Amino acid sequence: MHKVVIELKHLRYIFVKCIYFLFKSSSQEIKTLIIYFQKVKNSHNTARSAIMKINKTSLIILLLILPLMSFAQMLDDLAIMSKKSDVIVTGKVKQKKSAWNKNKSRIYTNVTLEVDETMKGADKVNSLELTYPGGEVDGVGELYSHMPKFEDNEEVLVFLKRDHKKETYNVYSGGNGKISIISDKKTGEKMTPSRVNLKILKAEIKSYINQIKD
Repeated sequence: MHKVVIELKHLRYIFVKCIYFLFKSSSQEIKTLIIYFQKVKNSHNTARSAIMKINKTSLIILLLILPLMSFAQMLDDLAIMSKKSDVIVTGKVKQKKSAWNKNKSRIYTNVTLEVDETMKGADKVNSLELTYPGGEVDGVGELYSHMPKFEDNEEVLVFLKRDHKKETYNVYSGGNGKISIISDKKTGEKMTPSRVNLKILKAEIKSYINQIKD
């Protein structure tokens, strides 16, 4: 048995081809059904049967397209974050601490990240600190939508923006800028919770970064 690995850039081509095929097929089916309606327009029962055929066809097409659209959106987000973030690293959460701001109007959490690999910016650093709104202090918790949440010893890939005033980093694009890394129980390979191989993901990110340099 051979293991086949398809790079994300190749999947983009497959996605476009699938969309073209689906819409091409859909148009032909709709044309056929329109002619069918014209022939049997006086037959209520037959028309009802034709409508059911359209609904089933539309449902099948929708179920096929939605995952592809989601995948395409992920690629677009990945390209934007790769190009606009200041720093991109993989690493492990070594420490996190939540605290009130000076006037106690908001809670922030500071995370110390032990850096495993730097893909952009922050050359040869062993660790860095990032901050995000939310957390818990003395039984009082704050949670903000679209904001990332980090767990102790969690492995992550993060897209960061420098906060020059506080000399720390913020996660770029909220929750999208933090990707958890897990290990496959059978193979031990690193991947995302959505089962994207980490090596392939990093290769795609590096290709976007190289586009900037070019």
